[in-house]
Amino acid sequence: MAQALYRKYRPQIFADVTGQDHVKRTIQNQIITGKIAHAYLFSGPRGVGKTTIARLLAKAANCEDAKAGEPCNKCKSCLDFGDGKAMDIIEVDAASHTGVDNVRENIIDAVRFAPGQGKFKVFIIDEVHMLSSSAFNALLKTLEEPPAHAIFVLATTEIHKIPATIISRCQRFDFHKVNKQDLFARLKMITEAEGIKVDGEVFDSIIRVSEGCVRDAESLLGQILALGEKNITVEEASLVLPSTYIATVKEVTSLILKSDAKDAVQKINQFIEQGGQMKPFLDEMIEHVRGLMMSEISEGVRDKGSGVRYGKLLDNLLDVRQKNAPEAFPQLPFEIMIVERCQVSGVGDQDDDSNNDDRFPPVMGGGKGGEQDDSAAKKVTLNNPPLIKVEMPVEKPCEASPVSPELQPVPRSLEDEVERSEGRFSVEDLKS
Repeated sequence: MAQALYRKYRPQIFADVTGQDHVKRTIQNQIITGKIAHAYLFSGPRGVGKTTIARLLAKAANCEDAKAGEPCNKCKSCLDFGDGKAMDIIEVDAASHTGVDNVRENIIDAVRFAPGQGKFKVFIIDEVHMLSSSAFNALLKTLEEPPAHAIFVLATTEIHKIPATIISRCQRFDFHKVNKQDLFARLKMITEAEGIKVDGEVFDSIIRVSEGCVRDAESLLGQILALGEKNITVEEASLVLPSTYIATVKEVTSLILKSDAKDAVQKINQFIEQGGQMKPFLDEMIEHVRGLMMSEISEGVRDKGSGVRYGKLLDNLLDVRQKNAPEAFPQLPFEIMIVERCQVSGVGDQDDDSNNDDRFPPVMGGGKGGEQDDSAAKKVTLNNPPLIKVEMPVEKPCEASPVSPELQPVPRSLEDEVERSEGRFSVEDLKS
């Protein structure tokens, strides 16, 4: 029976692991310095190397001649591990051993005995989040006070299901999805080792479908290589790979951005009639428009409206994706979005490109030779009516009321004034 590629090319040293440099570096330093922790918790997406690194940790910890934190793959311990005969490395599938009795039998009772050959007895518990509450409670005491010869490696894809009391007793490492460059290099290495030439577009399609998962990518590549061709092109790979709609996605996106509702709706209906499916189409379109938006951001947005336009289209696509469409017309929410967006954006783009505002009346007499521009004067739209100048009444100032006779000053003669000044002024002074 042929061996799957992800098993045939499983990394034998840390350097062969694709990505996860932050995890590899830390664990290798711990092996070099002899400060290996008693419990590890590996969390992250499926197929990114959690179990692989757990096995490498177990092999390197018991290796008789480890160098730079890497197993030698030549000593008896490494060879027994490669042949599946290592008695000190125990793997437990928590998905099929969820009960407390399984934990007591496979882990708690076994951890009491010293390792038979190596320095450590390593327990790798995969899909640990599947354990029951009682099983976690039974494991808790052993994790808190483990024997000096025991190492626990817990792996999970759902970290939120792990009790906080378990997490606090482990060194936690979060695994990430593998980037496109590293995944491309990995796939190319495998095809070269197999002696088969594969087009770069096929690799791109595999990477897009696998979504950063190395195991999924290698499984898809194995299916493609099973075709038996020595030179695999996109046409041959399309027999195996899930169908992609990138050409239709680009065309429909361009029509929507041009506010061409008619052709966009016709194109999407033609796509449905040919057997296309809306959900993967929307997913690819969201990825494509996001790529356009990120490209604008990375290059420096030259057109201020382009980035916002892509963002609004992404918002519309996310809304359409959440709506439940009738089975007879799966494209209906998407068609509604196209019509609404093209009509609104068609009016909005014209307003944005024009420096004139239709809400204000045009200037009279601005035509050539002093002639009035009658077409501009008559340009009044229902959406933008002209502003009407309203004159507010001006209040008249208040008139001063006459002073009553009683309050008016009484006139005095010059002699009286001289007398009041006590000789400081004379009549002549006052007259002057």
